Amino acid sequence: MPSLSTLQVVPELLKREDIRNRLFFSILVTILAIQVWAALVNIHFGIDSIQMMSVFESDETAAVARTQKNLAEGDLSPDGMFQYGFFFNTLAYWTVRFFQFLGYNRDTTVAFLAINYRLIAVLSFLLLLFLFQRLSLLLVKSRELSWLSVLLLASVQQIYYWSQTIHPDITQTMLIVAAAWVALKSHMFRNANWAAFLAGMAFGTKYGGIFILPFLFIPALMNDRPDLSLKGKLRGKAPLFLLSFLLGWLIFNPYVIFNFIHFLRWLKLIIVYTLTGFVGSTGQITSANPLLWFPVLYRAFYTPGALVMLAGLFPALWFLVQSIKRREGLREPDTLNRIVIGAYCLFALVHILLGVKSREVRYAFHFIPFLILLSFTGWAILSCRMKQRGRAILSFALLLLIAPANLNAVHSMASCSNKESDARLASGRVLEERYSPDTRILADFYAYVPPKFKNTLVEWGIRSESILRENPQVILVSRAMTGRWIWKAPGTSFRDGSFVTNPSYPEAQLRSVRDVFSMLFSNPSRTYRAIYEDDHVLILEQQNLPEGKGQP
Repeated sequence: MPSLSTLQVVPELLKREDIRNRLFFSILVTILAIQVWAALVNIHFGIDSIQMMSVFESDETAAVARTQKNLAEGDLSPDGMFQYGFFFNTLAYWTVRFFQFLGYNRDTTVAFLAINYRLIAVLSFLLLLFLFQRLSLLLVKSRELSWLSVLLLASVQQIYYWSQTIHPDITQTMLIVAAAWVALKSHMFRNANWAAFLAGMAFGTKYGGIFILPFLFIPALMNDRPDLSLKGKLRGKAPLFLLSFLLGWLIFNPYVIFNFIHFLRWLKLIIVYTLTGFVGSTGQITSANPLLWFPVLYRAFYTPGALVMLAGLFPALWFLVQSIKRREGLREPDTLNRIVIGAYCLFALVHILLGVKSREVRYAFHFIPFLILLSFTGWAILSCRMKQRGRAILSFALLLLIAPANLNAVHSMASCSNKESDARLASGRVLEERYSPDTRILADFYAYVPPKFKNTLVEWGIRSESILRENPQVILVSRAMTGRWIWKAPGTSFRDGSFVTNPSYPEAQLRSVRDVFSMLFSNPSRTYRAIYEDDHVLILEQQNLPEGKGQP
């Protein structure tokens, strides 16, 4: 055991600034390294086949299938699917092409494509953290506080989840942060144009880049070319700024040019989707109350982290109000940077409150990094009024408050390393034990059907007309798809015939699903019987279907 004299040395060592800094950054870097390491471990699981991937994330399935088709046809056409921009897919396509050129996996298996996509997501996460630190350092002027803001950003569970999933969200967020950093680090029109180009790339990834666009022009508008009037700057510089945005978008999304009307239809659909709160194509009705966003944003952070963020916002807002009132130093770069970030946060908050009723954290990814940035601006204002020892105590206190959330984020993803044994795959084992590969199967999306069953039709919700048309021998109903409308009552079996309807969906949709359940369970001459059910899936087979693996 260490002696008393040894223990007494520890406080003395911590009084030394170099020792404190090493300890502080050692803890912080270790936590971030654990997060990245865990993400790299997780990206290998659940990618054995398209069918397995479809159980967990529909967007992952769609992206891999799309890239398989693009590679086979030698182009980057989205085939009219403009739900997202195509920059994320373009990155995946060309990285696969590069490795194929080097002789890697010329057959482009599902696992190879999925790993490639997920690695891009992880690298986007790393770039997001790096660029966010550079941006934060511009505003807080403190190395310790800038890295603490990075730690808080990395602790957001939804950001960490999507950073190891095939989805453009994190790549888009990284590009938005990159655009802000370029625009704020030097208040020149050259920087503004490059920032607009990056915002265009973000827009071409998932359409969120457009919201920050006007704020990227403000620093140069205020501080560059003082010999020109405001009107002259707008007339002379704004066209090139907008052209840079368009180039950043269209260079990586050229098919928009040839399908512009179709793109506008998709864009209108996305706007309606966010404005109404419809969830995907399922039409779920959500409340119009904008205040419901606040608990969603609060829960995005671990409770101590949320309190850290809220506490920092008060001095930040006080500083912004005082700066605008006095109009002193509005052209001074540091003050202007903080005002621009504050203005963007206000704009983005109003946008999600009034314009986004699909209240998921990922729809606020264009806002959350800048909210954290604004909060740490407040902590920087408080810190600059402290002595060196007080700043050190503050840094360690914030570290201790934030760090558990990062470890909790890692823990929240543990299930991803157990996908092969996930209960949602049990249906596959039942099918393999009971039926031959040529069995006609009608399956819900999110229901697992092993790839050996080639005669399978997968639908986004089972429909009665499909049952009549296809005459399937086996039907799989998923709790995550058709079951989101109607499912068995808690504590009952499907054989009991007691079902619960979700009232948050339009009656027209519920009526369609009721027709399916009536056909399957209430019709006296029904032709299907339940042979397996759990909390995730129901399997039905035709009444006259003989048992045995050699059947039908």
